Amino acid sequence: MDEVMKTKKQAFLDGLKERNPELNLEDEESLYEAIGREYESNGERLKRFEDESAKLLDLFSNDPMAGELFTMWAKGSNPVLLLVEQYGDDFKAALEDPEMAKAVAESHKKWLERVAENRKLEEQANANLSETFETLSRLQAENGWSDDDTQKIFEQANQIFMDGLVNRIRPETFMMISRAMDFDDAVKEAEIAGEVRGRNAQIDERLRKEKGPVGIPPTLNGSGGGIQEKPRKRTYNPFKANNDNEE
Repeated sequence: MDEVMKTKKQAFLDGLKERNPELNLEDEESLYEAIGREYESNGERLKRFEDESAKLLDLFSNDPMAGELFTMWAKGSNPVLLLVEQYGDDFKAALEDPEMAKAVAESHKKWLERVAENRKLEEQANANLSETFETLSRLQAENGWSDDDTQKIFEQANQIFMDGLVNRIRPETFMMISRAMDFDDAVKEAEIAGEVRGRNAQIDERLRKEKGPVGIPPTLNGSGGGIQEKPRKRTYNPFKANNDNEE
């Protein structure tokens, strides 16, 4: 009995892990949180199922013919022929009624538009898929990814897309986006730090040039700290007194 219970428990945990790959089964808090999410999700699905079932039961109770029609349709019978069989002259008269003819024509128009839109979407989807594979092949070549890594990347991206269709965002998707945002911030910080280092290096170089040779103070006029000039000798002028002619 214990072995059977253990097997059922393990099967449950294996299924839970498969549906939640990021789940750490050793973390009780995360484990019970995941179980709670599943119960909540199953409860929502059960509620929708019960609501739809109630609508069908009301329909079949109020119109037993609708229940028979639905049952035969589910078995593969042609719904149009079933309507004729079930409603006979009423159905034929409805098709021949001018007002009903307008409604039928309008419904047919909507059907044609839906078919055209679906065909257009299908063509666009096929074109997008081809472009996606070309992009993936290019990125694989540029980054040196193996075929297995490329397949895993595609499957992960496709899983995010499929989750989006049902408004589901997995924890690992949030973490991946968070890491990408942190990476972008780190790159920006590195770029800013590089710019600051570059400016500081330019300032240091300019100051080094302005200081001039070591041990010689800069000139007072603020220009480039060169060597102080020696006093120039005075030239002899015979028209001046001897005491004015000095070297």
